Amino acid sequence: MDERQHLKAGNDSTNIQARGSVYVGMQYADIRQLFLDLFQQNYETLLADARGEAERRAAEVIDAFLQKLSELPPGLRENLREPGIQRALVQAQVEHASTGDPDEAEIYANLLIQKISHPAKNMTSIACQQAIETVGQLTQKHIGVLSCLFVMLKVAFPNVSSIEDLQSGLKRYFDPVADAITADVDVLRHLDATACIAYDTTRAFNLNAVLRDKCPEVLAGVADADLFQSVAGQNDGVLHVLTTFASGDDALMSCFLSNKGIAIAHANLARSIPTITPLGMWVQ
Repeated sequence: MDERQHLKAGNDSTNIQARGSVYVGMQYADIRQLFLDLFQQNYETLLADARGEAERRAAEVIDAFLQKLSELPPGLRENLREPGIQRALVQAQVEHASTGDPDEAEIYANLLIQKISHPAKNMTSIACQQAIETVGQLTQKHIGVLSCLFVMLKVAFPNVSSIEDLQSGLKRYFDPVADAITADVDVLRHLDATACIAYDTTRAFNLNAVLRDKCPEVLAGVADADLFQSVAGQNDGVLHVLTTFASGDDALMSCFLSNKGIAIAHANLARSIPTITPLGMWVQ
């Protein structure tokens, strides 16, 4: 690792830089060690047992990230030179080291993949950075609610030609997160407090209209009274999500996603739907 250059820096700064265009030709084991070193130099001193656990958790993030990076064009590694990318990598490791939720390592990795794909400062890059800083403040319940809101408000199925195709599409997106859906106002208020959503009881979206917009031609002949069952088919998870949205004094229908909330939901759904359209499609 003679390509590394050690620097003295203050708190919250990155203490290792790479000289020259080294990342494209580096082995993944070397990149892994480089960013584990970055983590160790930027994480506060802990007792030996806690430090060992923190390092194990940090490695979970970098290993998940490098696995995904290996499936992308090698030229993307060059973006590892960017200070903002290095800062995001270190911060994701630090956040995960503090919380250790096993489901979150891949969420951080997915956010890092989106960020390395957008090294320049734009709304997608900003949303990813904000999301990395926030995931550790959320439970899986919060993340599941964001994911359900994302599918409900953002995902459309314009190319399906039958109700069965629509049911299959909704099943694919909702099944991994259906158990987390809730209209609990305390959950929604926390999401609002962390700026993942705007919880605004002075307005609400029309659930039936949102569902019809997902596939207008297929649902044109379906009456409102039959809409939920027609869309859900035999899938209890989808039906559970729809009925929960319609309950709780329309609380969920008063929730509107921020870019940060979209980024977290997208990263969570990408765990089970790796082919999901890139985040930049939805961030405004």
